[in-house]
Amino acid sequence: LYFNSYVQNLNASNNSISFGSAVQFDTSTSWCEVAYDANAQKVVIAWSAGTGYTGKAIVGTVSGTSITFGSIATFDSGRAYGKDIVYHEAAQKVVIFYKDNSDSNKGKGIVGTVSGTSISFGSEAEFESGTINSTFIEASYDPVNEKVVVVYQDEDNSNYGTANVGTVSGTSISFGTPQEFAAGSSQHFAAVYDVNAAKTIIVYNFSNNGKIRESTISGTTINFGDEVTWTSVAQEYPGAAYNTTQGATVIGFKNPSNSGKCDAVVYRAEQITTNLTTENYI
Repeated sequence: LYFNSYVQNLNASNNSISFGSAVQFDTSTSWCEVAYDANAQKVVIAWSAGTGYTGKAIVGTVSGTSITFGSIATFDSGRAYGKDIVYHEAAQKVVIFYKDNSDSNKGKGIVGTVSGTSISFGSEAEFESGTINSTFIEASYDPVNEKVVVVYQDEDNSNYGTANVGTVSGTSISFGTPQEFAAGSSQHFAAVYDVNAAKTIIVYNFSNNGKIRESTISGTTINFGDEVTWTSVAQEYPGAAYNTTQGATVIGFKNPSNSGKCDAVVYRAEQITTNLTTENYI
């Protein structure tokens, strides 16, 4: 396990970024999340709309520096709090995870299919039958096992950090049994898949320390490795992205001990390499 020193106060001083014009897709939004559908070559935005927090989604088409949108679709007509959205490469679908405030605050997942500039949905399924926290819902896709992993705070179980594995079949999704990765109050999650290590990396805050657990999937069961401390400060609102070229995960986070500035750290999971092939195996 390898860490570099903190990269502090991230900026674009050595690079540049420019933007096209902003385009409005709704007038009142909360908990906006976005995923890229590689098959449709579209972006999908999911959010909670208006004061009723209805679960909505829309398909965006990028052309040059412009984006246009199709029609708004509803994936939950009740109150959909908090969410994350991931693209399922094998199924060529998106999966939205959210807290269903209209159904005892359960954790739900639903599959979306993009066709042209429209999106349609299958039936929702529970990944947690108890109450979950709307702020801490994160998900990632495991391309080796062709599964999705959702990470969340289980409020009915002393705010334990919990994960569940989802299997997509057609326009439906089913889940295994929820499993704890932090036996105590935990929060501020991020989840990302490490291609080189073939593991899902779960980032979280526990006992005022930033923690990581590498995990692997077997069927609908998720197995957790040892808990690793990556920072001794109570990191907040982390985001994680995997760099395939460097074979490492970059974790960006709000650092309360550094005046709330945006800091980052690089984490490299243990990786196994081999020269074994089907030709040289005995």
